[in-house]
Amino acid sequence: MLRHFSTFLILIVSSYGSILCSQNDAHISSTNKYQISDEGHVRSILDKMFKGMMDKDTAVISACFLPNAHLETAIFQNQDSYTKISSVTLQAFLNAIGGTPISTSLEERIDNVTVKVEENLAMAWTPYIFYINGKISHCGVNLFTLVLIKSEWKIKHIIDTRKMQHCESK
Repeated sequence: MLRHFSTFLILIVSSYGSILCSQNDAHISSTNKYQISDEGHVRSILDKMFKGMMDKDTAVISACFLPNAHLETAIFQNQDSYTKISSVTLQAFLNAIGGTPISTSLEERIDNVTVKVEENLAMAWTPYIFYINGKISHCGVNLFTLVLIKSEWKIKHIIDTRKMQHCESK
């Protein structure tokens, strides 16, 4: 009897959770035909964002993200052997890019990009080197999570690593 009740409870909670998600996230279309679910379309959003960064065009960059996107950096602390996670809001990121002097060039070069897509969810793993005025500033890996909303891919989350050494120019 307890086993049947547990199964019933799991089914109810699962159904209730699905109902809550569809009510709370009504703006997210789960009925898309996933016509834009190929890796090339995901990659094009990333390219658009990086081009926006290079051009310091915050409107272009912002259009690539969900308004409540999360941007984080995982920084390995060698001396203490732990990883510190720092976060920044999308608005702070946009302000930093938009506030960069015109005379300062920014370029993030990505290489060996891996994109995986499952229906309305995608991830992209992008090793990168970041240049300021043509000189290497730092390098690492970006991990993007994207969601297909109303037939458009939007960035929901970025977490990256950053290191100042052993960055090879590509």
